[in-house]
Amino acid sequence: MLMENVMERALSEEKHYCANEDYIVREIAGETILVPTGASAEHFNGMLTLNETSRFLWELFRMPHTFEETVAAAQERYEDDNQSLESDIYDFMKESVMLGFLKEEE
Repeated sequence: MLMENVMERALSEEKHYCANEDYIVREIAGETILVPTGASAEHFNGMLTLNETSRFLWELFRMPHTFEETVAAAQERYEDDNQSLESDIYDFMKESVMLGFLKEEE
C-alpha cells in the first residue's frame, strides 16, 4: 500500500476512527460548518468550514471506519485520476485525529 510506512508512524490501518460527537455539522448561509460543543468548545475556539469532500468524510465517520474502508468508500464516490485520494484522506484523518475531530474507537 502506498502509505504503509507512514501509517505505521501516525495512524493505524487496523484501528477504527469515528467523528467526535462533540462536533456537529450545521448549514449556515450556504456553508457547511463544523461546530464544537461541550468540552471541545473549550479547546477549539471557532468553526471549521467543510468542503464537499470533507463533508462526505465527516458523514462517513459518523460510524467507525478504518483508513482502508474510508479510501474504498471515497473511491466509489469520486474519480481518482491522479491517485491522490489516498494521500488526501490520510492527511484529513491525521489532522482530524491530532485536532480531536476524529477519535480512535476502542
